[in-house]
Amino acid sequence: MTTKLSVLKPLFRFSLILMSVFILSRIALLVWQHQRLADGDSLAVLFGGLRVDLSSLGYLSALAVLMLLAHVLLRSKTAFFKHVFTLYSSIVVTLIVVVEASTPAFITQYDVRPNRLFVEYLDYPQEVFSMLLHGHLFAMISTLIIATLSCVFAYRFINAAFSKQQNAKTVSQVVILVTTLLVCLISARGTVSHRPLNPALVYFSSDSLINSLALNSTYSVAFAIKNMGNEKNASSLYGTMPRDEILQTVKQAAYKQQFITESIPTLANNTPFNTGKQKNLVIILEESLGARFVGELGGIGVTPELDKLYQQGWGFDNLYATGTRSVRGIEAVTT
Repeated sequence: MTTKLSVLKPLFRFSLILMSVFILSRIALLVWQHQRLADGDSLAVLFGGLRVDLSSLGYLSALAVLMLLAHVLLRSKTAFFKHVFTLYSSIVVTLIVVVEASTPAFITQYDVRPNRLFVEYLDYPQEVFSMLLHGHLFAMISTLIIATLSCVFAYRFINAAFSKQQNAKTVSQVVILVTTLLVCLISARGTVSHRPLNPALVYFSSDSLINSLALNSTYSVAFAIKNMGNEKNASSLYGTMPRDEILQTVKQAAYKQQFITESIPTLANNTPFNTGKQKNLVIILEESLGARFVGELGGIGVTPELDKLYQQGWGFDNLYATGTRSVRGIEAVTT
């Protein structure tokens, strides 16, 4: 029996690494955020996390099993599929380690595991790299070192498993691998109900961070990408209309008799109904200036001139951040 099961040794080592990364990362995050945990939260997070980890392992291992099947059936290509399996496993392990290693910095910034923002901000590589370089240099270097070491270890550890395989009948190996593939697919689904596993099935707390700890960061990002792909394009919900007709409709609805220039078709003078004294309203937008720098807001006090303005006019002190991108802050101020 041991001889027949030896075909699964590379897969076993691959699975062992993944589960170790998922579980150890979650335990480390629980220890770090222990002050946020209520009684019983740790067990709920670990139990729910195990379900999510097994589901993630099922998805990632299914393709690996297919490679092992090709390795068994196509004897003339055995060496090729051996390298493909080892390379695939090493890349997957490295990517998962990178995402998990970047999780603490992401939690510090957003108070939740990596989610759709982890992907959306990749559209701004220059800004993201600049932020990492100037604000998270240690985390970035540490992640690169850990990822490199993980890749080397995974490649050697998994590659060595092939040398320990024992010869067995092809039919027996195929039966074992097909059975393993079915187990992987069932594990990936995560439940026998009509809906597959999703984050809602492991969420239990009113604290979004604690709920997200029940996931692993790879699953969290993958689930966010899946949901982004299912989102409908808002423009597709509307019909089409010729540009001239659009402009004419807007002009009629604006109740304006005269527009200023054809180069800006909807530009017109708006005469206010109240022609009294203008209000002295000044909106100041400061790039990358958070409340932690402003003395009047309890910060370190490096904005003396802004602090003076707080004494001369209104100043809000109960603030809410709409995001970390300037464009989101600007639209929040002006709408």
